[in-house]
Amino acid sequence: MKERIIPINPNQIDMAVIQLAADYIVKGEIVAFPTDTLYGIGCDPFNIKAIEKMFSLKSRSKQKPINLLIESENQLHEITEDLPTITQLLIEDFWPGALTLIFKKKKTIPSILTSNLPSIGIRMPNNPIILELIRKVKRPLAVTSANISGKPNTTNAKQVYENFRKEIPLILDGGETSAGKESTIIDLTVDPPKILREGILRLEEIRETLPYIEKISD
Repeated sequence: MKERIIPINPNQIDMAVIQLAADYIVKGEIVAFPTDTLYGIGCDPFNIKAIEKMFSLKSRSKQKPINLLIESENQLHEITEDLPTITQLLIEDFWPGALTLIFKKKKTIPSILTSNLPSIGIRMPNNPIILELIRKVKRPLAVTSANISGKPNTTNAKQVYENFRKEIPLILDGGETSAGKESTIIDLTVDPPKILREGILRLEEIRETLPYIEKISD
C-alpha cells in the first residue's frame, strides 16, 4: 500500500479531500489526521478488523482502550448511558477542546475498543479538519495517537509517515499541531470524578468548574 500525504488547510477545507478520507474509513481503512492536540490515526469504531489493524500498527496492547472522537452532543448520547449531571458543565466549559471524558458505554460499542471495560473515553476535538471528517463519516471515529506505542507523539504529517509508511492509505497534512500534548482525562463513572491523566488542561483549570474533583491518580 502506498501512503498518500495530502495537504489540507484548516481555514479553507477542501471537502473533496475530506470525502476521500471518509471513503477510506467507510471501506475499513485507517486514516491519519491532525487534531487540536496531536496527530491521530482513526477508523470506524464498529469495524472490528480495522480496530485490530490499528492495535497492530501501533504495537499497542489490547489492554489499553481506544477513545472515540465526536463532533456533536447528539453523538455523545448515541454511544453512552447514564450521563452524570455535571457532564453539561464540562461540555460547556471545555468542549470542543483537549478534555477526554470517560462515560458508561452503550452495549453497541465493541468490547475490543474498551478492553472489555463497561466505559469509553470520548472527546470533541477543537480542529475543523477532524470535525468535518467525523461529520462526513456520520459516526464517531475510534482514534489513537499516530505513534508507535511507547515512542514520542507526532505533531506533523512527516512524523506520521515515518511511523507508518506504506501501512495506511492516507495522511491529511494540516500542518504542525499547536498543542503537541495529550488531552486531559476525567473519569465520570466514579463519584467524585477523578482525573486519570493531566494533559493540556491543568487541575487548577478544571477545579474552576468542578471544585471537588479528586487529585490525579498515581
